Amino acid sequence: MEAVAVSHGEIFVNDSTDTIKTADHWQPEQLIKQLPQLSQRAVEANGVASEALGQFARHAASLTLRNQSGVAELHSDFADLFYILEGRATLITGGEIISAETIAPGEVRGESVQGGKTQQLCPGEIFHIPAGLPHQMMLADGETIAYFVIKIQENG
Repeated sequence: MEAVAVSHGEIFVNDSTDTIKTADHWQPEQLIKQLPQLSQRAVEANGVASEALGQFARHAASLTLRNQSGVAELHSDFADLFYILEGRATLITGGEIISAETIAPGEVRGESVQGGKTQQLCPGEIFHIPAGLPHQMMLADGETIAYFVIKIQENG
C-alpha cells in the first residue's frame, strides 16, 4: 500500500521502495544569478554555454546563454520550449537547412535556415518549436541572450 503526503509544495510517496518525489521549482532571479558563470563559459567555448537543471523521463530542463548566432538545427524527436530571461535575438523557423548534416540520430545541423519565418525573441516571452521544424537563433554583434529551455520528447 502507498501513502502520499503533501508538505510545503513537496509530494512524499511512501511505498515499498521509500521513493521520495519532489516538485522542481526554478525562479527567474535564481537563474539570472547563474548567467555570469555561463557567460564566461560561452566566451571560452563556441559562443554558447548550458547548465543542465533536470533530466526527466520525456523532457529535460536547462539554462542556456549565447553570445553569438547559432547554427541551423532540427530535432526530429524533441520540441524546444524557450522562456527568454535576458537579451534579444532573431529566431528563424521553418524553411530549409542549408548544408544539412545529421550529427546524431534525429539531430540535424547546418549553416543556415533559408526561407523561414523570422520572429524577435524578447525577455519574458515564451516560444515553442515543435519537433521536426528547422530553426536558427541569430544575434546581432555584441548581443547575448539567456533562456530557460525545456526539451520535450514528442516522437520516438
